Amino acid sequence: MADKKEHRKKVTISPFLMTYQTDGSPKGLVLDRQPTFKEATHILEKILSIRIRKQFGTDGSSREDMDEQKKEIIEQLSIFLVGDITITDLVDGLGTEMPTEGFPPTVYYELLHYITKTGIVRTDENVNNA
Repeated sequence: MADKKEHRKKVTISPFLMTYQTDGSPKGLVLDRQPTFKEATHILEKILSIRIRKQFGTDGSSREDMDEQKKEIIEQLSIFLVGDITITDLVDGLGTEMPTEGFPPTVYYELLHYITKTGIVRTDENVNNA
């Protein structure tokens, strides 16, 4: 029986495009665009439970340094989404730690739901002859 604090919600994920290795194993997602910094922090902190804000901009960084950190966060997340690095590489690249509880499969469904809803991942096979 479900805990009283839990609630159920139907989640529908739109079709999306993926890339595959030559051996047929999945590689990553086809992105329409990179996430914004706000979207990237939402994905990392709210969906993947990877804390980045505690070290972001707290070291007296200049505006240019903070902008560079933002670009790096977006880039690291993007190359993770397309399958060029693993989750471990992503966490290491961001200079943070993996959540101790790991990632249940539902986390990836929530990630896919968010990035299809926000238009980050390509959902139409006919766009740019993908």
